[in-house]
Amino acid sequence: MNKRLCLILAFMLIFSLAFSQAEVDLDVFKDGLHAFLDDINLSLPDSTLSGVTWSDAYIGQIIGVPPHFGVGLATGISRFRVAGLAKTLDLVGSELPMNELIFPTIALEGRLGGFILPFDIGLRFGFLPEVQIKDIGLKYLHYGADIRYALLKQNLVLPNISLALGYYRTSGALSYVFNPAEIAKVDYLISTDDETLAIDFQTNVIDARLQVSKSFLVVTPYAGFGLSYDITNSSYKLINETDTASEKGWQYRAFGGLSFNIVVVKIDLSGMYNFKSENWGANLGLRVQL
Repeated sequence: MNKRLCLILAFMLIFSLAFSQAEVDLDVFKDGLHAFLDDINLSLPDSTLSGVTWSDAYIGQIIGVPPHFGVGLATGISRFRVAGLAKTLDLVGSELPMNELIFPTIALEGRLGGFILPFDIGLRFGFLPEVQIKDIGLKYLHYGADIRYALLKQNLVLPNISLALGYYRTSGALSYVFNPAEIAKVDYLISTDDETLAIDFQTNVIDARLQVSKSFLVVTPYAGFGLSYDITNSSYKLINETDTASEKGWQYRAFGGLSFNIVVVKIDLSGMYNFKSENWGANLGLRVQL
């Protein structure tokens, strides 16, 4: 089962168990859920940017022998705060024994060398159609693209140096269907019909990054600095209660790693650190690249 799905199902199952524990004050409970939305807004952009770089700062041109392009799969993890969720569960007598989780990501990637000018173009895509497992529903979409321009091309002595500009978007929705009559008699759960706890989230990230790399036979180390602007929104609806939270602003991060090059196969290991959110991320990529 997709690791992202497993994590989100765990969230929702914890919610369902928590409701059965105790009566709680609605305003306090809503404050806890709002804090969870803030956690989503803080962590989601970092998850979206985890692993958007390749080891080669510039892959070369599509017109040539051989033509330069690549395709592969990237899996990543990033720090995902859940302090708001832990607070909410504590209110209803349950417990989440941590304030952060490791959030996994997965995406198909492709990169195509340019022509005439020294540039290349990258694409990313991850998708989960709407699925229903018991009373829990989930859908998820991630996509992005960037263009990199080579400021300096590698030779025997000099490295590749490139400047990239990209756009990435992640959006999704969670839902948990339950019957209030079968759980705690909380004063605002008055309906006897099936109800839904629904959480929606989305982030749009514009990212610029400077990267340097140098290939040495079977390894290619690299490092860089990224500057991004993100607009993130999340919301929930629970019976007649709704709330939204938004966050936007600049983020600054450092990244680096290396790839192991086996003929046309590259195994890419990378990490990143966001200086503003103090979040970190790591990525493992496997691709075929000419």
